[in-house]
Amino acid sequence: MDIYIRGGQFFALYLEICRDFGSRPFFRLETCDKETIIQLPYAQIIWTPGACLKDEALNRGNNANGPCAQTFSAHRARAAED
Repeated sequence: MDIYIRGGQFFALYLEICRDFGSRPFFRLETCDKETIIQLPYAQIIWTPGACLKDEALNRGNNANGPCAQTFSAHRARAAED
């Protein structure tokens, strides 16, 4: 189950609940390219600050290569491998 909440220009919150994530780690906090990733059992929360969203808006024509798109893609790929 995926939930995406965007607070205008100020933040975006992405919650993914997936059985494939497993029961570990119990809690892990990471930061990567201005985003904060919180990993919980069977869930992952990605908090993106407004600064990254503004960068994304500037790269709208080139989203696949923008810093935020790369971070999100990397985490999705890692989740699929696990």
